[in-house]
Amino acid sequence: SCGNEGLNVYASKLISNPIAEYIGCYNDKQNITNINVVPVLNSSNNVNGFISSASSVYMGNNDTLGAWAAFDQNPNTFWHSEVSSATNYNASTGVYEGTNGITIVNVGTINGEFLQITMPSNIKVNKYSLAPRLDLITTRSPNSWYIIGLKDNQWTTVDRQINQHFTNSTPKTYNISSPGDYSAYVLLVDKVGNDDQTT
Repeated sequence: SCGNEGLNVYASKLISNPIAEYIGCYNDKQNITNINVVPVLNSSNNVNGFISSASSVYMGNNDTLGAWAAFDQNPNTFWHSEVSSATNYNASTGVYEGTNGITIVNVGTINGEFLQITMPSNIKVNKYSLAPRLDLITTRSPNSWYIIGLKDNQWTTVDRQINQHFTNSTPKTYNISSPGDYSAYVLLVDKVGNDDQTT
């Protein structure tokens, strides 16, 4: 405390050349809160300039399995990639064996199915969360992935996770290792399923 608590304090004159610097009161600093920068999306894949897209969609079924379903804040819906020789993950290892991918600066082309959110302006993301697919948590959820950001028409790695296991329905939150201002973000999954799963 500084003294004179609960009393009115009056200043008789102002100092024109102070050497002290006002930093602030304890109560004027807002607590940090997480803000979901992406609005709730729907099957139009475009809400307020936020556009969702994916490398593929299962049987072309955008109505229930499209990219938007990953951003609708409903744990019972999800994006599902196509199943074909061009988009498959190995049934024994979970490693991606398809042909879709993105070229990343200083990394090269990384193959995997991917989900993209394009923003109406550059946004810096400091953390993100992933929820598992509730009906097949241990076999169809992401295991290893890149989060990449688009700036100046180039994709840059902003986070990399390897061998992440989902064992229940609880979403996992990750800090971005290299935050920056990007106009789009991609989740590129190069392996699915927990390591102890065989299908």
